[in-house]
Amino acid sequence: MDAIDLTDLDFLDRLRRQDERAFSLLFRETRDRIYNTVLRMVRCPTEAQDITQDVFLRAYRGLARFRGDSSITSWLYRIALNQVRNRAKYHSRRHYRAHDPLDEERHGATRPIPAAMDRPDRRLAAARLEHFLVRALQALDPDFREVVVLRDIEGLSYAEVQQVTGLEMGTVKSRLHRGRTWLAERLAERDRGEPSPLISESQPTGQPTGQPTGKNSRPLVLAALVSGQVR
Repeated sequence: MDAIDLTDLDFLDRLRRQDERAFSLLFRETRDRIYNTVLRMVRCPTEAQDITQDVFLRAYRGLARFRGDSSITSWLYRIALNQVRNRAKYHSRRHYRAHDPLDEERHGATRPIPAAMDRPDRRLAAARLEHFLVRALQALDPDFREVVVLRDIEGLSYAEVQQVTGLEMGTVKSRLHRGRTWLAERLAERDRGEPSPLISESQPTGQPTGQPTGKNSRPLVLAALVSGQVR
């Protein structure tokens, strides 16, 4: 496969000229990241696929206007977030009932389990924790979920989250703190055996299932982070 540097000025110039080969390389390099981010926010694989397709269609049509004020990936994330927000407004007007978030797990691609988690009991515990966090993210306020997903799961920097969301840095940090704290409180309730009325109590009984592809995409990354938020 061709190597690709998303910061290369010649490559970016090819994108602005709507070079189809360059755009194909961009799509190959970034589609999983964009899809993962959208899926974490809308919970339905079919809808996430539709939105992701629309993101790249809009990106292709708008490449000539890309000024390079942010990275090309931040620009794609911004388009994706705007599409997620627009879709949420559309559904809210029609009282849309979201798809079961467990479909995220059923339709995800299999990802290797780290060696430290290879014991069956640990794998099952990790699956249950992951399942819980998928449910908790769905219950989290969308304003907080946006920044938690972008920062703690997709691994964007604070500056990138600010660029993508269009929020002030203080708002980004405030929402991130509140989102982390809310999730930590739900985890603390779970550890104390106090089921939250906000989160479904169903748990997986088999082996861990697949998750969306891509680096930093698993909720277990978030679990390690928020575990210190509430003592």
